[in-house]
Amino acid sequence: MSKKLKKIVSAVLAVTVISATVAYSMVNSNEKTALADTTETKKTIENTINENVKFTSTGNDKEETVYVLSDANGNVTKTIVSDWLKNKEGSDKIEDKSDLKNIENVKSDASFTVGANNTIVWDAKGEDIYYQGETDKKLPVDVKITYLLDGKEMSANEIAGKSGKVTIRFDYINNEVKEVVAGGVSQKMYVPFTMISGMILDGDKFSNVEINSGKVISDGDKFIVVGLAFPGMEENLNLGSILNKEADAELSFPNKLEITADVEDFSLALTLTMGSADLISQINVGNMDSLDDLKEVVNSLISATYELQSGTEQLNTGLFELKTSFEAYADGVITLTSGVAKIYDGVGQLNDKVAAIPNGLLSVLNGIDSINENLSGENGAVAGAEKLADGVEELGTQLTAMVLSINNSIAENNTKMQGIQSILTTGLNPQTGTALTASEIAYYQAALQQLQGANTALNSVLEGINPEEMSKNLVALSDGANTLSQGIQTLYGAINTQLRPGVNELYQGGLLLQSSVNQLYSGTETAVVGGNKLNSATTQVTEGIGSLYEGSVQLDNGMAQFKDEAIDKISDFIEGDFTEIAERIKATISLANDYTIYSMAGDGKSTSVKFIYETEGISSK
Repeated sequence: MSKKLKKIVSAVLAVTVISATVAYSMVNSNEKTALADTTETKKTIENTINENVKFTSTGNDKEETVYVLSDANGNVTKTIVSDWLKNKEGSDKIEDKSDLKNIENVKSDASFTVGANNTIVWDAKGEDIYYQGETDKKLPVDVKITYLLDGKEMSANEIAGKSGKVTIRFDYINNEVKEVVAGGVSQKMYVPFTMISGMILDGDKFSNVEINSGKVISDGDKFIVVGLAFPGMEENLNLGSILNKEADAELSFPNKLEITADVEDFSLALTLTMGSADLISQINVGNMDSLDDLKEVVNSLISATYELQSGTEQLNTGLFELKTSFEAYADGVITLTSGVAKIYDGVGQLNDKVAAIPNGLLSVLNGIDSINENLSGENGAVAGAEKLADGVEELGTQLTAMVLSINNSIAENNTKMQGIQSILTTGLNPQTGTALTASEIAYYQAALQQLQGANTALNSVLEGINPEEMSKNLVALSDGANTLSQGIQTLYGAINTQLRPGVNELYQGGLLLQSSVNQLYSGTETAVVGGNKLNSATTQVTEGIGSLYEGSVQLDNGMAQFKDEAIDKISDFIEGDFTEIAERIKATISLANDYTIYSMAGDGKSTSVKFIYETEGISSK
């Protein structure tokens, strides 16, 4: 298990124990004791402990307070037990059990009678009973105080008036060991007492005061020190052993207190230590079922992690397929843009050829005009006829080539439009087989419109040329040239009434064709620019998909590592160590619930008990 998880387990257990509400009160203000009158020092310590530990009252039938008087080294000199019997129903008689000596009513004049088996019956007359007695029974927890000066152990008498680096150590020896069953195994565990010790240090003598487990409060004149310890708790929970970790502050509960300070002329007023198992008993064992809920949550986390790992594997596979498919699509885009570039080059060449047609037709018109000028003379007619023949031949060749070129262009465009229309109809990319994107649909629609426009222009040219009519005119010109000698006048009339208007119309059609092809050329140029942009964008997307795929591979590897190094180990901990810890916590709380009285109590009575240890002070010499 990870170090972080160990810290979490330890911290949760510590906070759970320390933060439990204490369900009993301090010495009741109405209670009389055999102790000396309460001093200001004692009041201050008691109030400070109350403020920091939050002691409250309970509704038990019998509340017992055990006062342990000790010398400055913690050696017990006297043990006084004070009991408060609550007459909740206002009964005349209250039955109790007690093994105390020298029992004395400390508040009223009510007397009692002694029966068998330590039974005593109080003549309560509807009132509560407060009584105390003495005992020499072994205490559940012994408190030993040790003093060290500059590392050397000293008795209370020896350290009085000394100066140096002082350590005051409280050792708590838990004597309440029980045989319990935890996790199906019988073992020895301690009743979990919480020990709170307090003292006041003179601010004129003590400085740099520190405590290993507790709180140091300073008001400028004095230091109020309150410490907290749990003797036997570390052995009960056995966290270090369970978690395979050497004992340290992260995993252990304090079983002693160490107060260190710099001192001049050592002296110490009394110390007070309060002890009880009630702090631990107030934890509801039933709530420990939430550990099962936590186990269920962790199991859900484990399942979710497995699903997430499976998802990352699927994502990795899907991205690999997408990467492969898109690379094929990118190749298709390159092919498409290359084809568009070739179309652009072909249209450019056609544009250059079409541009020469109006010039040729203009030459024909000029030739006709020359013929007309030279038809009047024999030499002129012959020269005109020859020029006409040459012009007709040249015209026929150009017209034939032009018509063939136009028809070929129309046929090629029809083929391309059929292909584009098929792609738009299926809605699938011919390269990848995936649905066309909006940008791809727009691109193919634009190409279709450009090709349709080109065919419209080319058909307009063919309509303007009127090949059948021009064929007739060319035949008339050919016949006229052959029979020029016989029909020069007829030829002259035909030239002016038929040939010249037809050639002029053809010339105008040539100009229209030149304009249309020029527009087509500009359109294909735009298509080339758009194709280049599409190619660039496709390249970027391809690179992005590649990066995404690499990221998915890293994610897949990371999830596998997270599962192996974290989730699987948490699962092992929940199934093993966590269950044992939970069983030990339940057993510990059960022991606390069972320890409710130090002396004795009547059958069926609810009880609580706390211990107050008071040590003598040390005066400087």
